[in-house]
Amino acid sequence: KCMSLSQFCKIKHETLCVTVATTLKFAVSKYGWFYYGCTRCSSKAPNPEKAYECSCGQKVEQPIPRYKIEIYVSNGESKYRFVFWDSECAAILGMTAEFMHNSMVENQSKIEYAKLVPNKENLETSVQTLSASGENDP
Repeated sequence: KCMSLSQFCKIKHETLCVTVATTLKFAVSKYGWFYYGCTRCSSKAPNPEKAYECSCGQKVEQPIPRYKIEIYVSNGESKYRFVFWDSECAAILGMTAEFMHNSMVENQSKIEYAKLVPNKENLETSVQTLSASGENDP
């Protein structure tokens, strides 16, 4: 039985949901495909260049890169925003954001960069838990 996304989100038991849609665009934050965060939890660091104590209690000397990739898709008349967070991206790409970031900094090569950047094919072919919202949802 087909149901709306809001109906699906109210279901309490574990279910697999597959959305078939056309990718409209990949969106990135001001840092690009990642943000700087806590070394223990996924909280965003207040300043990527300064040590701090996270709300989880972790004393963070150097915040680490964590993935955050937004993909906008269309399914007919409906448009949705999917957010791929750190654990999902690391599972899809087979490497942490910290490893990818450090590899890019070390190599500084356009060829190496192209090999490391997430592409449409490897994101579309993976089944992951995603957060989504309709284009008019808050």
